[in-house]
Amino acid sequence: MGAIHQSPAPSDGVQRIPAFLPYAEGGALFTWYHADASAIARDCVAVLCPPIGFEYAHSHRSVRHLADRLARCGIPALRLDYRGTGDASGTDLDLDRMSAWKEDIRTAQDYAKRCSGRSKVCLIGIRLGASLAALVASEVQVDLLVLWHPVVNGRRYLREMQAVARTASQVSEADAALESGGFVLSAQTQAGISEINLLEERFLVKSRTLVLDREDLSQDPALPQHLAHLALPHDQVAVPGFLGMMAEAQFTVVPQAALEVICAWACTHSAAAAPPAAALITDGHALHPGAVLAAPAFEEQALRFGPQQSLVGILTRPRSQSKRPVIVMFNAGAVHHVGPNRIYVSLARALAALGYACLRFDLAGLGDSIPANGSPENHPYPDAASANAAMALQALKASHGYERFVMLGLCSGAHTGFHAAVETTGFPISELILINPLTFRWVEGMSLATTRQFQDVAYYKQSARSAASWIKLLRGRVHPAKPLKALHSLISRNLKSSYAYCRDRLIPGAGSPVTRHLRRLADMQILVTLIVSEGDPGLDILKAQARYAVARGLKTGTLRYRPIAGADHTFTKAQSRDALVACLNQLLA
Repeated sequence: MGAIHQSPAPSDGVQRIPAFLPYAEGGALFTWYHADASAIARDCVAVLCPPIGFEYAHSHRSVRHLADRLARCGIPALRLDYRGTGDASGTDLDLDRMSAWKEDIRTAQDYAKRCSGRSKVCLIGIRLGASLAALVASEVQVDLLVLWHPVVNGRRYLREMQAVARTASQVSEADAALESGGFVLSAQTQAGISEINLLEERFLVKSRTLVLDREDLSQDPALPQHLAHLALPHDQVAVPGFLGMMAEAQFTVVPQAALEVICAWACTHSAAAAPPAAALITDGHALHPGAVLAAPAFEEQALRFGPQQSLVGILTRPRSQSKRPVIVMFNAGAVHHVGPNRIYVSLARALAALGYACLRFDLAGLGDSIPANGSPENHPYPDAASANAAMALQALKASHGYERFVMLGLCSGAHTGFHAAVETTGFPISELILINPLTFRWVEGMSLATTRQFQDVAYYKQSARSAASWIKLLRGRVHPAKPLKALHSLISRNLKSSYAYCRDRLIPGAGSPVTRHLRRLADMQILVTLIVSEGDPGLDILKAQARYAVARGLKTGTLRYRPIAGADHTFTKAQSRDALVACLNQLLA
């Protein structure tokens, strides 16, 4: 099921405060400030510089844990999303991203010092974030610098990203762009990254530098040797857990041993200090004008609700008044509320331009929403999902006066939306948008084998239309066992589905739980829209469990189906994400 761990209660003493930090020329970075007033204060504040692209998405959970751990050690921590990443403004194709990212770190430094009242700053960076932190430290003085598996040579890093890109079946349509793992590097951004060579930089580190190597790789002495050549005090430590931190979101493992090394090192090299007499943070609120991100077509703000304000989301609102419903987006797998490949951010902002407010939020135990004490963390199908959904609708109604709602979810988010729409009463839900669902009825301990069978069948049905696939089979390049197994699965499933179809048609009160849910949604006048990528098994899974209800829904118009050609499960390619936005625009309009 993935890496699920017990987590501290939201009342563990750590304050977590979100803020947008705007720029005069427009746009803003997004930050989270972590502090623990009960901890023994140290005269240091940490700024956490994340990686970019898929490494940013995968490491998000571990970076949040690091910020919490530092705060408990008396070192407040600020984590940030650079412009064009995460919840910040901008896109992958913005101009001069390298300069903007360095400016973001400098802005975060200033804000962190004002928030905390501390005089010293520790920059902590991971992968390309470590390189950016180092480049900032070559321009302005910092007190402490932590570089975790840094990109020492930008050209080598680009070759790694190109290798990832070659595993994709499609090529980006962006001019001269490199699309790697669902994120785009423009030609200009690639040029900026290619100029990175930390072995040629002179660093202005006042106290000490820590270089963290991966324990599963041999240590590279080049950067420490360069620091020694510059006569800069430094330490080099190999720590475990990097691969677990960078696993797919639902399988991530927080590298606790590595986080302990960082915190212990930062405490060792920062003096104990009396708590600051005055700081920017008062009574849990950031006294900063950047509480809202303002753009020409929309504005965004962080929304906190639920028990002890533990649930977190970003509300995107159109700038003009609109009577259209608000769209609520649920976590896809264990990816936090920006969505796989940042797709929820793109969707929310595009839909806001059409007059639809959107809330993308984290269920308890996912992303930035901290679960109650003893509850599991990082579970794509949490027990409290429907209850959390109801809390989101209540918060939208109470705080912003929204009266009508649309629920939208990708993958496990579709499952959340499906059950929340059935179970939530008292809120007028007009539509349910299910994107690439993999199950409609999750039960703890359920095997994914059934889903894989659907995926195998879909793959071989598509391959059967290809002459090249038949040639491979006839030449013995493909073992016939797997296609035959998929065929057997298809025949068996169709027989069961045909029996259920006849039963449901003859006995109206009968039917599977999914059939009953579809009937209830129709009775509640909630339109169900199913959007499925080419080759994804969502429609087949729904038909297998509720064939008669699906046929009736498609005929009466209570169920709509839209395929997206050329897209994979999480819309990894930019052109497929654009196609999804266009599809939703058409459906909602």
